[in-house]
Amino acid sequence: MPRPRLLLCAARRTALLLALAAALAGCFRLEVDVTVEDDGAGSFSMLAAMSDQMLAMADGDNPFLEAQAAVDPAAMPEGAVVESYAQDGFTGTRWTFPFAAGGDVGASIDRAAQRVGGSALTGANGPFERFELRRVDGEWRFQAVIRPLAGDDAPSSLGLDPQSAALAQQMLANGWYRVRITLPGELLEHDADRVEAGALVWEIDIFAAEPRTLTAASRVDAGLPAPLVIALAALAILALAALAWLFLRPRAHSSP
Repeated sequence: MPRPRLLLCAARRTALLLALAAALAGCFRLEVDVTVEDDGAGSFSMLAAMSDQMLAMADGDNPFLEAQAAVDPAAMPEGAVVESYAQDGFTGTRWTFPFAAGGDVGASIDRAAQRVGGSALTGANGPFERFELRRVDGEWRFQAVIRPLAGDDAPSSLGLDPQSAALAQQMLANGWYRVRITLPGELLEHDADRVEAGALVWEIDIFAAEPRTLTAASRVDAGLPAPLVIALAALAILALAALAWLFLRPRAHSSP
């Protein structure tokens, strides 16, 4: 027969597990998605949603929808869209905005995220310790360090046994925490968990106690510099005009 102390320990672990699930919003979806086009422009989006079951337990209070309602349209970057998300029993919001081509895309995204959501990606309340995405010498380089979501509340810190930790993972199996990056050109290297339809996907462990570094690189065809392309096009037009004048100009007739 189990000792009272063992029963007490088991009860504490169960209560701790339930508290952990509640602290992590039970079941949620978080996703950061960046797509870079061939010309260096692209789009950034962030999805944040809670399960409808957890919303029912919280009397329908959804902090993501509340944040969406608080957005000032005048403060949003041009082309930014904030829309509701409702899929597979999850409700929340998705923030999407375009960014122009430039050398330091990561910094542009950081500034735009602060304008839309009120907090930069790498700010004190942001999900990343570092977020860098830039083009250097014909290569796109991505490097980010993502903060642990659970922190000191990770199972290893809480002392959950493997069985309890596995149960916690199952409770949150329908949700996810992902970073998705799509780079142009030929992929050189990456440490993503998988490649899905051309996008690099990192599945972030919500119970991790340590930061995780994400890296990727691709090579793009540099092509001809834009000024040279313009100059060649102008020369081609002049050459065609000269040929047209030679063939179409009136010819002088000799006297009989």
